[in-house]
Amino acid sequence: MSKDTKATIKVAAVQASPIFLDKCATTEKVCALIRRAGSQSAQIIGFPETFIPGYPGWVEVLPLHTEQAASLFLKLFNESVEVPGPETTAIGAACKEASMYAVVGVNERRAGTTGTLFNTNLFFGPDGSILHKHQKYVPTVGERLVHAPGQTGSRASVMTEFGVLSSLICGENGNPLAQYAVGLDYPVVHVASWPGHFGEGMTVDGAINVFGPAVASSVGCFVVHAVGVVGDDAIEVYGADEKSRRFLKEQQKQARACVMGPGGRILAKGSEGEELVFADVCVDDLVKAKEGVFGIVHRPLKPELMSIPTYSYSCDVQARNNDKLLSVAEGAAEAIYSVHNTSFKYGPSCRISGKFYGSLLDFVADVMRVDYAFVFELRSGGRFRRFMLPRDEIIPSGKEMFAGVKYILQNLNGRGCGMGPVGALASKGHDMLRDPTASPDVCYTRAAMTGPRTEDHAMLRASDLGNGPDSYRGCYVGTSAENNGLVALGKLDNAWRKLERVPMRIHAGERYTMKMIAVAKD
Repeated sequence: MSKDTKATIKVAAVQASPIFLDKCATTEKVCALIRRAGSQSAQIIGFPETFIPGYPGWVEVLPLHTEQAASLFLKLFNESVEVPGPETTAIGAACKEASMYAVVGVNERRAGTTGTLFNTNLFFGPDGSILHKHQKYVPTVGERLVHAPGQTGSRASVMTEFGVLSSLICGENGNPLAQYAVGLDYPVVHVASWPGHFGEGMTVDGAINVFGPAVASSVGCFVVHAVGVVGDDAIEVYGADEKSRRFLKEQQKQARACVMGPGGRILAKGSEGEELVFADVCVDDLVKAKEGVFGIVHRPLKPELMSIPTYSYSCDVQARNNDKLLSVAEGAAEAIYSVHNTSFKYGPSCRISGKFYGSLLDFVADVMRVDYAFVFELRSGGRFRRFMLPRDEIIPSGKEMFAGVKYILQNLNGRGCGMGPVGALASKGHDMLRDPTASPDVCYTRAAMTGPRTEDHAMLRASDLGNGPDSYRGCYVGTSAENNGLVALGKLDNAWRKLERVPMRIHAGERYTMKMIAVAKD
């Protein structure tokens, strides 16, 4: 927990209904609730699932082949929110006025399409900006007829002056892997967004009673459960018969927003109708709770071993510093070529080698908080990626990789640290480089062999590789049968700081995989 993390936070859980399928009116209601919470000194407010312009609850009660169901989807699409857009601008202004963090559930419409909707939670900061958006990983049950699977990756949190604020949507709060994904960031406050009702056989309040304590206990945080209320206007729209109207009226009475402590104890809970549920939460209680709860992240597991294998970014999105990354990658490829004429392709990962699992890169970007990430990949021309690197290629390959990494380090102007693979990051390679008995002018190499897990070590003198930047005391060159290697670069001001989570991949063909580490002086 950082020293500037505030000891006490006032949070607000929204228990309310939208103005059904009216985004303008519902946005006004959202802004009014934010200002109201701000007037009562709340600093974080959580809203229900798809609050703007309302949850598509008709999928649970209407025959979906009917004209009525089709017309409701059309209305929902037309009233959904584009991000950014006038609705997000208005909400941002309200957050700025109230000095408030807000997590707001919306039906998000992809601009320029004729039918793509996402179930999205938007994170707003007290400066009015959109800090992050989390699209529901996979729509639940009938939602699959309305919403597309999320494309924003595994991250569902932002850093605030209070610590990490995270959020999951509805059933995600009962998904152990989703819990683990947010748990990696050690949230202080977690917003769980819920709709006004499910289908027959399960209530929202019942789901919160089951999943709420699980999130609070396993992640070890305060949980703000924001719950939708079924409005009379929604009942009028899709309560097609007496049975469905009776069901919706029953659900209307059962909505109960609440705030839970890190062990699952209820700190505050709403009553019937619409209201804001407030609670003052003490950050020190999280530290105490760590001694008494089973945390799925904090002690029993290691994030580098248990990262969530989800796609972590969209191929349609470009890194903010893309021009710099391309320029440095081009120079690194030229530096490598100058050693033994090995040609590298370079570019964003998706375009060079296709979309791939992001767990390793998520770990480097989100847990280690690196500034930049480059992946060097060389592949065998044969069918198998497991192979033995000939010993006589170790030093020549080490020279190539050192030339590329040296160029990257010099041109990013950072005292940095390159790491890879993730196993070496946490164990052998990292420890070896930190070994005070290691010679300052020595680099180590490791070749992982095909078949039996044997290794072939060699030492390289700095004179073999050429002189590196003065701020570096060594390097670690590794080759293995894995299909990628990683060079993660970050400024070492006693902590890693992430500037960009979309990495580059430098990809070469026809030989083998390489990894390299360079470590800065203390």
